[in-house]
Amino acid sequence: MNKQHVPAPISLQEMIDGVKNSISSVFTKSDVLDILNRIEVNVTEPAFTEDEMEELIDHVRGGLAYVDSSEVVDYDSAEFEIGDGNVIELKDINIDTNHIEDEVEESIRQWFDHNVF
Repeated sequence: MNKQHVPAPISLQEMIDGVKNSISSVFTKSDVLDILNRIEVNVTEPAFTEDEMEELIDHVRGGLAYVDSSEVVDYDSAEFEIGDGNVIELKDINIDTNHIEDEVEESIRQWFDHNVF
C-alpha cells in the first residue's frame, strides 16, 4: 500500500517566517510577504456560534415539517410482500430525494438571507 506524506498545516506566521528565511526566486521576498500579510485569517473563531447553528438546524427542520409525503414518496413504486402470519409488509418504496434536497437548500438560503446578509 502506498502511503503519501501529508504535511501538517502551518500557520500564517510560519509561512511569513519561512519566506523571510528563504532564498529569493522569481518573486521577491518582499512581494510574497506583502501578499501573506494581506491575508487575514482568523481560525480561532468559528463561522457560526452554537446558537446560530441551532437556529439554522431548527429552521431546516421547520421547513421539512411542512413537506407533504405525496411530494417525496413515489407510492406507485411500492413493493409489498406477505410476511409471517399473512401480514402485508412494505418491501421497498422510492423516495424523491431531490425534493428533500431542494427544501433543505431553500431553508438554508432563507435563513442566511434573514440572518447574514
